Amino acid sequence: MPNRKMTFSQAIEQIILDNGYLASLQHIYKEFPKYRTLTGKTPFKTIQERVQRDPRFTRIGLGIYALTDYLDKLPTSPKPQSKEQEKEQTHYSIQGMLLEIGNTEGFDTFSPNKNAIFDNKPLLQIMTLSEFPN
Repeated sequence: MPNRKMTFSQAIEQIILDNGYLASLQHIYKEFPKYRTLTGKTPFKTIQERVQRDPRFTRIGLGIYALTDYLDKLPTSPKPQSKEQEKEQTHYSIQGMLLEIGNTEGFDTFSPNKNAIFDNKPLLQIMTLSEFPN
């Protein structure tokens, strides 16, 4: 049940914690009503303002935010040891960029490479769909 006494920042912080220390803005919008009642004339603008101004949150990608105190806990990409691994890493980077662009444009996004790392975050935490739609 949503808690009206929780501040916007506290609700956002809890959403990000529950999502593994980072979350897309779209994920925060979707989950927010589970943590706090949406109040005011422009609650989604308030959420956007909070993630941009509150020092508890750090932007780590296009529309992706992490908890500043937990930046060291985010996954890192392994260094490629061969040309093949370098190609694979480039592929994951492009997938990550496309997911972020899709999220920013308001589209549902999916990638079959859920555990691939882009910008220190698994693609699973960037995409908005957990399964490919039929």
